[in-house]
Amino acid sequence: MPITNFTYNASSRESVYTLEPEKGDEEFRLAVEPEARDRHRLTLWQDDRYDENNFLVAQGDPLRLSYEPEREDFYRIVENVFGPMPWLREALTWISRVHPKKVKEALETIKKERANEPEYKALPGHEPPIYHTPEGYRIEGAANLMPLSNFTGRILEDVVVEDGSGAADRFFVVEAEMNRRRHRFEVSSQAFDGLSWVPKHLGALAVIEGPRVRHLVTKAIKLESRGLREIHAYGYTGWLEIEGRWVYLHAGGAITGAGTPAFDGRVVLSGKLKRRRFPSPSHAIEASEDLREAVRESFALWNLAADEIAIPLMLSAYRAALGEVDYSLHLAGPTGLGKTTLAHLAVSHFGAGLGSKDQTNFESTAYAIEREAFALKDQLLLLDDYLGTPEHRRILAFIARNAANNSGRGRLGSDGSLRGDKPPRALVITTGEDVPVGESLTARMLVIRVPDGAGLDLSPGAPINAAQVAAREGRHALAMAGFIRWLAPRYGDISSTIEQRRNQIGHEVRPLVAHSRTPGIYGDLMIGLEEWMAFAREIGAVDQEQGAALEDRARLAVMAAIQGQAEYLGSADPVERYRDLLREAIASGNAHVRAPGEEPGPGIHLGWTLPDGTYLYPDVSLSLAKHMAEAIGDPLPFSGQAMNQLLLERGWLVSTNLEKTRKSTAIRKRVEGQTVTVLHLRPEFLAEG
Repeated sequence: MPITNFTYNASSRESVYTLEPEKGDEEFRLAVEPEARDRHRLTLWQDDRYDENNFLVAQGDPLRLSYEPEREDFYRIVENVFGPMPWLREALTWISRVHPKKVKEALETIKKERANEPEYKALPGHEPPIYHTPEGYRIEGAANLMPLSNFTGRILEDVVVEDGSGAADRFFVVEAEMNRRRHRFEVSSQAFDGLSWVPKHLGALAVIEGPRVRHLVTKAIKLESRGLREIHAYGYTGWLEIEGRWVYLHAGGAITGAGTPAFDGRVVLSGKLKRRRFPSPSHAIEASEDLREAVRESFALWNLAADEIAIPLMLSAYRAALGEVDYSLHLAGPTGLGKTTLAHLAVSHFGAGLGSKDQTNFESTAYAIEREAFALKDQLLLLDDYLGTPEHRRILAFIARNAANNSGRGRLGSDGSLRGDKPPRALVITTGEDVPVGESLTARMLVIRVPDGAGLDLSPGAPINAAQVAAREGRHALAMAGFIRWLAPRYGDISSTIEQRRNQIGHEVRPLVAHSRTPGIYGDLMIGLEEWMAFAREIGAVDQEQGAALEDRARLAVMAAIQGQAEYLGSADPVERYRDLLREAIASGNAHVRAPGEEPGPGIHLGWTLPDGTYLYPDVSLSLAKHMAEAIGDPLPFSGQAMNQLLLERGWLVSTNLEKTRKSTAIRKRVEGQTVTVLHLRPEFLAEG
C-alpha cells in the first residue's frame, strides 16, 4: 500500500495522507477535509500546495468516500492533472475504509495529550464536554472538537446593588481572554445571556460560531465561574446604619467615625455619580491644620455674593449632609451673574472638581432626574437652566413636592390619583432666569433672586478664582469629609431629634413669615448652621469670637432670604390657591381645557374654553386641586358648595342658575352635542396673574 504517513489537524479537522507509489518515488499528499455531513473534499498535490505557481494540485467537489463512483470522479480529475495513476484507485479504496478509524484514533491521542496540557481543560457539567482552549471554547463533536468561540471568560463577581428603596440591580464583573489578552468589564445581568456585550468589550474580531451555539458559550463561561463571589453593594450616597453604627456612603466607600471599624462594604455608583468621592479619611483628621484651613476656605465662599444669596446656599450644603430635607432651593436672575458658578461651589463640598459635567438640567428626562435625585441621598444636586416651560414646570413640581414630602406620594397620574415613586433624597438646587410661579410650588422652595449688580465678580484676580481652584483641588470636599467624620459618632441622636429641632427653631420666626412652610426652611438652615459652627469651633477652625460673628451674620442673611419669599408666595386666598393649583396642573400636563372641536389634551379634562368664558366641571376641577394640595401637605379644606360661593363672592362667576328654581351656581351648557353641568367663569380665570 503506497500510504506512508497520516496527520490530523484538530483546528481545521483536515487529515493528510502521504502517498508514495513506489519506494523512492516522489511523494504525493492527499488532504481529506470534512465538508457537509458524510461528505469530504479531497485534494492531491505535490510540492507546495499553496504556491500559486504550482499547477500540480487536483481538487474535487465534496464526495462520499464510501461511494466508489464518486471516488472515480475524483480519480478522473487527478488523471487530467497528473496523468494515469492506477495505484491511486487502490489507495482511495483503502482510505474510504480506514478513514473514520484513523480520525477517531487521532482524536483519542489529542485528548490524551490535551489532558496533560493545562491550557486545554474540559469543563465539568456538560455533555458532550466543552473545552477551554487557548483559541477559545470548543465542544466535542462526533469526529472533532467543534469551535464555539474564539474567546473564553469567567464571572469574577456577581454584584447585587441595593438602591435604598428595597429594589436592587445586578451586574457581573467578567474577565475574558482573547488572543492571549485579558479584558475585565461589567455586564448587566439582563444582558449577559444574550452575549450582545461581546463586540463592545472584546472588539470586532470576537467570534461566536453562529446563534445556535450562543447558549453553549454562555454556559461555558458559567461553568468556569463556579465559586464566584456574590457581592452586596450600595447604589446611593448618604447615611446608613450598619450594625449599630452610622456611616456615610460615597463613591470611594464610606466615611466612619473616628475610632470605629473601617467600612468593609462596597458602593457602586454609575456615570457621573462616580465622581461623588470624598478625600481619604486620613486627610480629614479633626486635629489637622489642613482640615482647619479647608473649613476656612468653605467659610470664604460666604463672601462671594451678597449674604442673603451666598450664605443660605452654603448652609444648604451643610444641611444636606445632615440627612434628608423637605425643601429645595432656586437661584433666579438674569444670565451672566454667576448663579450656576456659585451653585457649583456649593456642590463642590461633595467631591473634588465637581462642575458643569456633574450637574443635570431640565432637558434631561424626568425619569433620569428622578433616578439621580434619589441616588444622591444627603447631598446636593444641581438642576440648571429652568425656563418656565410646561415641561420644566412639570419636572420642578415633581422635584419640589416629593422633596417636600420625603416620599413618592406626590406624582400625579393622568386620572388625578397619586402614584408611588422614588422621591428625591438630595437637596435639589435649581437655577434659571425665571422664578417658578404658583404658591403650591414655591411654598416648598427657598427662592433666592440674584438681581442685576449683585452677581459674582468674575474678573481676573477676584476671590471667585481662588474659590474655584480650591473646589478643583477638593478643599471644600475635605472640609465636608471632616464634618461628616465628626458627625458620625453622634448621628443617631442628631437624626432622631432633627425634626423637633426644626420645628422649635422655625416657631421663632412664624409671626414674621407669610407661609406656614417657610419656618421649616428657616429651621433646616439654622440646624445646618449650628452643627457646622460646632464642628468648626471644636477643631479650631474659628475661635469663639469669630464663630459668634459668623453665626450672627448667617442668621441675618437667612432671615433676609426667607422674608423675601413673600413676593413669590402670592395670596393665601383660597380662590387664588384654587386657580394656582389648576394652572399648575395644566402647565405640568396633568390636566387640560379645550375649545369645542379641538383634540383632547394630556391629563384630566377640566372643561371648555369659549369666547364668553371658561366652563369648568366643578367636581372634577376641585377634586384635582385637592389632590395636588394634599400632595404637598397643604390641604385645600373647602367643599364644592363653599368654593363655588367664594368664586361668586370674588366675582369670577359670569352666570349662575341662582335665579332659577334649583338655585345653583353651576349651569347647564350644551357642548359638542351634549348637555353638561359646569361653572361659567370669566375667560381669564386660568390665566397667569
